Amino acid sequence: MRQGQPSNKMVTAFIKRQVNRTVQNLRRARKLVTMYQNSQGLSRGRRFNYETDLLRAAVVFTHASLEDFIRSVLRAFLPWADEGDLENVPLAGTDGRAEKFLLGKLAKHRHKTVQQLLQQSVDEYLEQSSYNNPSEILRVLAAIKIDVRGQGTMLRELGAMIKRRHAIVHRADRLEIRGKRSLQATSLEPETVLKWIQATSMFVLFVRQAACNSVQKNRHQTTRCSRSNLAAKIKPHVIKRTETTHVRALRESRNGRITKNNFCTFAIASSAVPVRRASPIG
Repeated sequence: MRQGQPSNKMVTAFIKRQVNRTVQNLRRARKLVTMYQNSQGLSRGRRFNYETDLLRAAVVFTHASLEDFIRSVLRAFLPWADEGDLENVPLAGTDGRAEKFLLGKLAKHRHKTVQQLLQQSVDEYLEQSSYNNPSEILRVLAAIKIDVRGQGTMLRELGAMIKRRHAIVHRADRLEIRGKRSLQATSLEPETVLKWIQATSMFVLFVRQAACNSVQKNRHQTTRCSRSNLAAKIKPHVIKRTETTHVRALRESRNGRITKNNFCTFAIASSAVPVRRASPIG
């Protein structure tokens, strides 16, 4: 354990706050989908672009929630990372490029401890960071010893969401026909957006558990993240399985961790919503 490193209790409390923050952000995205579905009875046939823009806004909100959560976790863990994992972080107050610097660059930081300088450098670096594909997410999380490579299905959903967000914010989601930009927007279904919100929720839950396990492993502690706190953030997806099945799956999952076979059966409580094709979400 590195001297001065924050306690397990402090880190766990910090992660819990960030999970709650992300839950609230995803709830805002879900509300946009609800607004769209509640208006479905007002018109028939293909919806106008300005109507489906509610769904596009929900996609942008979902991606923003994902990035905000990743930055928050990195802000807590990256300043304590190993030398090799910090090589891509530029010195605070420089031009944003990670490169060698002369000793004089440290003069304005002489009143700070080394750890304070590392924290400031990480904070400035994260303010300029963005994650545009699953590979970038894998890379930054690997720097803090969080491995999500085994969650292929979840990462594919996140990749599809990120790609669509890129089309929305950079091309106004216009339909491409034989290389020409159409005035018609690309279609988007509420069920697709809800699926992406669900995948983001699952990602948050998985990283939260992995981060807790990482802290405890580094400190050689035998205690584990509170299963009661974990379960309080989860409720079953109402379409696939019953509550009893979900609770049993959680209890049977090894050490309370989400596995490849059962991770799709869980969701952050406030962002898991039933998908209804024929009627609005209640």
